[in-house]
Parts: sequence; C-alpha cells; structure tokens
Amino acid sequence: MERLERIIKGDHWIALDINLRKETIHVYDSIMSHSDDKEINIACRQFSRMLPQLLNIMVPENLRKKHNNQFKVTRKKGVPQNLNPGDCGVFSIKYIECLALGCTFDGICDKNVDRLRDRIASELFAELDEHEKERTDPFPHGKDKDHLITATQI
Repeated sequence: MERLERIIKGDHWIALDINLRKETIHVYDSIMSHSDDKEINIACRQFSRMLPQLLNIMVPENLRKKHNNQFKVTRKKGVPQNLNPGDCGVFSIKYIECLALGCTFDGICDKNVDRLRDRIASELFAELDEHEKERTDPFPHGKDKDHLITATQI
C-alpha cells in the first residue's frame, strides 16, 4: 500500500491510502465539509487514471492482467475531524503515520494538535540531524572501504 498526501482547492490537505492490489484509493479527510465527494473524486482523478497505466507497464502480465479500469476512490467516514482550519496537514500526516504503523487514530484531535505538530517537527529535525551526520562523516562505520558513505542527491 502506498500513502500520499494531496492538496484540495489549493488550501486543504487530505491523506490517500492506495491499495495497488485491490486498486482502491481511500481518502482520509479531516474537514469533510471543505469539499464534497465530487470534488474529492476530481482531485484524485489523476491518480485513479494514472495508476492502472503504470501497473500495465511495470507489472508482468502473469502477475496482473492488463486493463484500463480506474482505481475506485472512497472517502472514509468516521475519521477524526479538524475544527480549526490550518491544521489539516498535521491531521493528514498523522493519518498516514497511523495507517503505516497499524495504529488507531486515538489522540488525533484539535485538543492535541499543537503537541502533534511539535512532535512531527522534532522528529523531522532529528532525522535531518541524523542525515547531516551521515553526509559529513565519510566513514560512519569506521574506515572500512566496504562501508564508505558519500553524499548523493537523489
């Protein structure tokens, strides 16, 4: 499964949970009143059309029969809702994190959004700090030639 974020109307983040085997896109939206189902489907259309084409090219026919059917887009009901505009990105990131880890959405709410935002920021900075150490130390595993790490832009 792939998990992505998508911007709706230029000002609203939603999380997408894409199941390549079942050919579905589940939409997790923290402000359901922001966009109706038709607008969500339009925003996800490029994915629902593009993914079958990519699978046709990338997956051998003995593993998947080629077809051009669009992925089915479903908006998930009952996900934690965000009452304060501007926090939908935090909610989307947390939806993706919980889906990836197999956790419930417990604790994702407006009351906790500042703490969640701080936690996301600290995790990102910690990862950046760790990445910087790798970039600046060409021998992080000792001076063994088999473990030389260099900085590469990808």
